[in-house]
Amino acid sequence: MVRHWDHYLGAEKNGLWYGKLSKTLGQEGRFGLSPLANALEGSGGLESPMSPFGGTDNFDVSPRGIVFVAKDLRLNPALNTTCHVYVKAIGSWSPGEEDGTSATTTNTLRKVSVPGYEGACTSPVFDAQGGRAAFLMMKTNGYEADRNTIFVVELGDGGAELRAEAVLKEEVYQGAWDRSPSSIAFSADGKSWLAVAEDQGHARVFELKPDAGAPHGWQIRPLTSTGYVSAATPLQNGRVFVSASSLVDNSWYAILDSSAAAPEDLTTWHHSNTSSGSKLGLRPAQVSSIWTPASNPAINKEIHSWVFKPSTFDASKKYPVAYLIHGGPQGSWADSWSTRWNPAVFAEQGYIVVAPNVTGSTGYGQQFTDSIRKNWGGDPYQDIVNAFEWVGANMAEADNERAVALGASYGGYMMNWIQGHPLGRKFSSLVCHDGIFSFAGGLLATEELYFPFRDLGSTPWYNPESQTSPSNRVSTAAAQASANFSTGTFADWRQWDPSEHLAHWTTPQLVIHSSKDYRLPLSEGLATFNVLQARGVESQFLCFPDENHFVLKPENSLVWHKTVLNFVNKSVGLPAYTEEDPEGEGYFGGRRREGEEAAEMPAQGKPET
Repeated sequence: MVRHWDHYLGAEKNGLWYGKLSKTLGQEGRFGLSPLANALEGSGGLESPMSPFGGTDNFDVSPRGIVFVAKDLRLNPALNTTCHVYVKAIGSWSPGEEDGTSATTTNTLRKVSVPGYEGACTSPVFDAQGGRAAFLMMKTNGYEADRNTIFVVELGDGGAELRAEAVLKEEVYQGAWDRSPSSIAFSADGKSWLAVAEDQGHARVFELKPDAGAPHGWQIRPLTSTGYVSAATPLQNGRVFVSASSLVDNSWYAILDSSAAAPEDLTTWHHSNTSSGSKLGLRPAQVSSIWTPASNPAINKEIHSWVFKPSTFDASKKYPVAYLIHGGPQGSWADSWSTRWNPAVFAEQGYIVVAPNVTGSTGYGQQFTDSIRKNWGGDPYQDIVNAFEWVGANMAEADNERAVALGASYGGYMMNWIQGHPLGRKFSSLVCHDGIFSFAGGLLATEELYFPFRDLGSTPWYNPESQTSPSNRVSTAAAQASANFSTGTFADWRQWDPSEHLAHWTTPQLVIHSSKDYRLPLSEGLATFNVLQARGVESQFLCFPDENHFVLKPENSLVWHKTVLNFVNKSVGLPAYTEEDPEGEGYFGGRRREGEEAAEMPAQGKPET
């Protein structure tokens, strides 16, 4: 791997530094900081938090030490997702100071053993006493959307091997709780667990409590029902502080009492930053759900879509429809706020927004997520067709004759796939943001090669002699690719390649791509636009030289929305969002002062969008 996400790799790595903050004697209100020490010094080059997205979800701190996750240094990061959990005992939090112990002799690093699991790790946490640690880990190396399993490890007093045990047996995930948690925490008394997991378009807080009388010995119940929880923190009094958002509210907070028997009594305090959206001119009543026939009813009989209507909605009128296709592909549209791809933006232009969670989406069972593999243009495409037809037949207020479709990343891939298939002729326009034109060009130039090799079912070359024994699996990149993935040919990939269907491209399309997008390189957007232009299809190209897979800078975000809304509005007969000259300086925010750096917005929103 020579580059990752939006930067070329060098010698720099993230690290964890520690020290002690103490009150300054005789100076009320003042504090002093001890010298800092690198907790990863002597680890052989481990990195934590892990680039490019790791943060506080990659480590935790207790009075006894630090627990963190890091990639396996023996393995090529382009071909592997394997991580390990490490526990660093800290003898002194004031490096170099004498406090009865020696920091150099008591600061030991121990690796946690998890037999049978070779995938990614996240969310390491200590219990309140620091005697146990827990974390989430995936089973399969090379598969970043595998189910997260909860593990716990007893730390002891040092020396002995650390071996983790699964908290829940596999049959619990297969039956009573078929969900993949994204974060976990011990309860304040250490007798139960809190887990945040996607669940049918929401991210809920679940309480997991041992109960001999419950199925499989566990009582599992949701503590929240709506919104998208980003953090759940146990409080010393046994209650839980929750941070969350929704499709109409950019942030809300609550304190939950898990001892309450009735669901309506769980919330003891609640605060909404926008008064449930009213400060933004939005109302929860604008949001609803529909369930439409699934392409493969053997897994899930129906697929879920969010529907977002304008705040000025009048049931006697008909509205154009905007279909939003999420990225991932193992992702979802959820009841969450985002500064990117916010359905409210399109609804307030006068669209009924339909955001389907098609085959491969998360939060609807692991088998549903897994079934996108070797199926990119199959069931997901038919799920969209089914949703489109259902809306046309059952929502009199929705004008499918004036429909547009938009998507980013995998959603951008789907725009190009739709463009080459019959559904494409039913849309007035398409918008492809950072999408895929061809598998050979886009997915072999990506940085995380394990993604296409896993999702498309194989490496695109066949070499039976490349098969290696497990004992040799870490020796070379070729051995790792062979051990992790099946081998095939480009013919196996071409089944779902958009560039195989260019003869059918006729629908007007806006193409957006950014120069620093190393996940899907700029050439994919250029190739898409070039084909549209050469075929005489109405098309535009927008490029951001200073953005990656996401558009994060406020001025660029405004240009993005001006361009997208003007393009789709024109195609369905809605007024332009702006009458500014797209060639003028004002359209792009004016001239930047010499030496001024552009700020970035927090990357609020689910990463797959």
